[in-house]
Amino acid sequence: MADNIELEKKKIQEEKKKLKREQDAQRKEAKKKAKALARQEAELDDSGSGFSTFMVTLFIILIWIAILCILVKLDVGGFGSNVLTPILKDVPVINRILPADPTTETEDLEAYYDVCYHAYERIFARCGVPEVVAVKSDSGMMGGRVSHEFMLLTDIGEDTIVICPECGYRSNMEAADCIVENEAVEVEDMVEVHTPTQKTIEEVCSFLGVPASRSCKAVLYQRNEDDSLVIAFIRGDLDVNETKLRNTIGAEIHP
Repeated sequence: MADNIELEKKKIQEEKKKLKREQDAQRKEAKKKAKALARQEAELDDSGSGFSTFMVTLFIILIWIAILCILVKLDVGGFGSNVLTPILKDVPVINRILPADPTTETEDLEAYYDVCYHAYERIFARCGVPEVVAVKSDSGMMGGRVSHEFMLLTDIGEDTIVICPECGYRSNMEAADCIVENEAVEVEDMVEVHTPTQKTIEEVCSFLGVPASRSCKAVLYQRNEDDSLVIAFIRGDLDVNETKLRNTIGAEIHP
């Protein structure tokens, strides 16, 4: 009986040891799996953060490249025209970021202006309005070297134009070329003459017995911005072209 009890105890102890070994093995396996999972998670985190860092860096680089291209295109500091143009002008695609050639740009504008000019002529012709003529005009606030406006010829018009049927010259009076022939005369000594009742250049010239073409008159204007005086000296028989005077001094004026 005692021997059986001892055997049972030994058997139970062996089972406990076996169970402990199995538990230890399971714990080791669980730790191993936990480490593997942690390592995989860390690798995923590293790859994700690396990709994000790469994308952010790439985005910043692209922004700086775009800013550089804009600065080159605007030719800030002359870097685009003086430094990059001689190097990159023959490189396809890349040369598109270079500043536009002023000569080419002007030629393109003139060609397009001519296309629009003839397009207007065709529009009026197809509308059955042959009395419309294109005349040279002042560019006004738009600026520019060449400007035309289309005028409908009528007896009750509000503007005056100059047309030469022989040479084809056509212009608005405000932009027409002024052709003046000055006659050479003998210069006389300056003498002060009292003219208390003569108020106009015609009256003064009549009083002195000289033609108005041999006199000079001063016409006063004021700048709109500050009312400062502008004095235009012109031959007595001519009138001041206020449009040309505005363009000359670069300011709006009033009498």
